[in-house]
Amino acid sequence: MVWNVRLCEGCARTFGRDGESVNSRCPHCGSAASKVISKHLKASDARDAVSMSNVPLEIRGELSAWMAKEKLRDAPTPVQSIDGARVLLDASDENQIVTLEMIEIAISNQNSVMDAESFIEQACAEGQLLRLADGTWQRI
Repeated sequence: MVWNVRLCEGCARTFGRDGESVNSRCPHCGSAASKVISKHLKASDARDAVSMSNVPLEIRGELSAWMAKEKLRDAPTPVQSIDGARVLLDASDENQIVTLEMIEIAISNQNSVMDAESFIEQACAEGQLLRLADGTWQRI
């Protein structure tokens, strides 16, 4: 998906919209007159472009440096690969139910540093787990 950064011709502020959106009204002033000033493949890049263009020139350099430092700080750490099927098997009870704690233990038993919540998100996205309630999933 492409994300557009648009410049409002009414209030001169920028805002973002997905490339397929037919709504080009400015969320700040409601004007329908705007033009695309940049396109981005990632929503986060469009968000950063909007942020930078909507701050006064005097502090853009400072904000840019701060944002770069935050990106480095929040960069994902490498994750050791693990046997996902084994984790699910080890974490499941007799009814094929798993909890966050059971996943954490199973991941830890494989000497992995992978985050249990990330593992569960991926397993749900792959159709291997079905969420039943907060902190409880069923193997499919």
